[in-house]
Amino acid sequence: GWGINGDLVPGTEYTFTAPTDGEDTVAGVRWTCTGWTFVDTDGVETSGDGSSFTFTYQKSGTLTWRFNAFYRVVATAGDGGRIADGCSEQWINLGSAVTVTAVPASGKSFYRWTGDVPDNSRFDNPLSVVVTEPMTVSASFAKSVYVASDRGSDTEGDGSSGAPYATIEKGLSEAADGDTVRVFAGNYSLTAGLALDKSVTVCSDSGIASDVKILPKTAKNNFRLVTLSHADAVLRNVTVQDGSWSANYATGANVYITGAGGLVEGCVIRNGLVGGGESSGAGVFIDSAYGILSRCRVEGNEAEQSLGGSGLYMTAGLAVNTLFVGNVNDAAGANGVVYMTGGTLKVREALTVGKKNEKVSG
Repeated sequence: GWGINGDLVPGTEYTFTAPTDGEDTVAGVRWTCTGWTFVDTDGVETSGDGSSFTFTYQKSGTLTWRFNAFYRVVATAGDGGRIADGCSEQWINLGSAVTVTAVPASGKSFYRWTGDVPDNSRFDNPLSVVVTEPMTVSASFAKSVYVASDRGSDTEGDGSSGAPYATIEKGLSEAADGDTVRVFAGNYSLTAGLALDKSVTVCSDSGIASDVKILPKTAKNNFRLVTLSHADAVLRNVTVQDGSWSANYATGANVYITGAGGLVEGCVIRNGLVGGGESSGAGVFIDSAYGILSRCRVEGNEAEQSLGGSGLYMTAGLAVNTLFVGNVNDAAGANGVVYMTGGTLKVREALTVGKKNEKVSG
């Protein structure tokens, strides 16, 4: 058996065994026995590998078996796509990472994961998470709406890759909840701010942020370039630059996340300017508990006469793995490049070079 709790005869050899492996298919758990540890009443410890332990009894003690646990990860796909080969069912060692890839069909885009997925990973594809329990995830897909500044038309296009629209504004107006506006390389000049106020994703078609530049048509535009205000709104892999807003209490010249929130991921956010008394967040302003800034580069933003936070001002939300470079506050005594009155900051590295008043405050 696994062990004995009772009388043993001194000098007698005993062998104890544990199951080498097992599986609970309902719970989605497998296990293998990797070894044992025996500690006698004097505290002397011995250990070994395998599922068998033999000793000659002299003193009683405690025998502990060691097991590796493996959890089942099941991935399914909704209409419009499939799960990549080898990813539909995986058995993953406790504490290891699993990777699952969703593959959209032609004319479709990956939308999001549902199920046992962390909130800040639900739009990731491939999905990579550390496994701590059995998991079931499901991929959903949506229509792709295409935009190309150099060859598209808002009047004659239909939003397909072959006949794209010309402006992101048109793409957003035609996109339904869950759709992805895929933007071909080019410069996209705005005369008014973009509002991501529904469940849509705006992203570079190439996945390269420098390929798509969102900027004002004229300098000193005096409006926010991009505002996100929906929990499932996503801005991914684009460059947002040169936003300018001058007014008392001006906030978020380039990117503003408010209300129900939204995700800004993999973007370059640069050269924003806020001016006026107690202005803040020239690069990014997060004013939502559901706002997330992830894997971005925030650079060269400037706050005049400001409260601070030239790169990022947060009252709530999450900023993670984002690099801050060369952001500046002009006002004497202003708070730093990142200023927080709430929220969570998990920054891999914050690099500020050759500018004044640069620090993290809050």
